[in-house]
Amino acid sequence: MKLFSLTFLLALAAWAPVHAQSISQDPGPLACPAPTAAAPVWGKLVITGNVVTCYYATGKATPTTWTQIGQPETIGFINNPLLVGIYITSHDTTSISSGTIDNFSITPAPTYRLADCDIGAPALMGSANLIAGTWNISGSGTDIWSTSDQCNFQPWLVWGDCTVICRVTSISSGNIWQKIGIMIRDGYNSGSDYALFCATPGKGVSFQYRLAFNNNPDVTQLVAPPAPGVTSTVAIGYSQTGTTAYVLRP
Repeated sequence: MKLFSLTFLLALAAWAPVHAQSISQDPGPLACPAPTAAAPVWGKLVITGNVVTCYYATGKATPTTWTQIGQPETIGFINNPLLVGIYITSHDTTSISSGTIDNFSITPAPTYRLADCDIGAPALMGSANLIAGTWNISGSGTDIWSTSDQCNFQPWLVWGDCTVICRVTSISSGNIWQKIGIMIRDGYNSGSDYALFCATPGKGVSFQYRLAFNNNPDVTQLVAPPAPGVTSTVAIGYSQTGTTAYVLRP
C-alpha cells in the first residue's frame, strides 16, 4: 500500500456497533454490523416505486456481498423523473470539502446528465468533474440535514426504478460530519425529500432520508468508527490537525 499525506488516521474500517435508533438531530453513532475488511467504502441505493433500500460494502473489488443498512423506507417522492447522482457537503459554510468517487453507476443507464449544481445556495461554489473514470467532487454548505439542505450535487434524470452504486475513495480533512456519497432526490429545492447513502470522515456510513418535503430527516443504522488514533488501511478519513487530507491507494 502507498500512503499519501497521512497524519493521524481515523478509519471507516473495524467499526464497533452500538445501539440503533431513529433521530431528528445531528446523530451520534448508531448500530450496524461492523465491516471486517480494510478498504474503500461502497454504497448502493435501490429504488422500487417509492421504496428505497440502502446497502454498504468494503473492499477494492466490486462487491459480491452487500450489507443492508436499516430497513427499506417509503419516501414521499412526487416527481417522475427523479434526480439521482453524487453529492458532497462540508458541514461548514466557510470551507469547501473535496472527495473522489469511482465505480459510479445507475442501472438502467439514464439518458440525461444534468449540470452540476449547488443545492440551497451555499456561500462557496462547488463542482464535479469526471477524470479517467473518477469523479472529483467539491462543495460547501451547512449540511444535508434539518428542513433545509446545502450541498453540491451532480444529478441525472431517472425515470422509474433504478439501482445506484458508488465507491468512495477519499474525502478531504475538515468537519467529521462532512458527507459524500449518492442521493435520490425529488427536486432542487433545499427542502426536497430524498434518500441517500453517506460516508463521513469521523461518523462512519449511514442511510439517511427525508420522508416528506421540508420535514426533518431520519438516519438509521449508522456504522460508528473507532476512537481517534486507530490506524487502519482505509481510503477515507481526516487529519486531526485539520490541515492535511489523506488517501490510501493500493
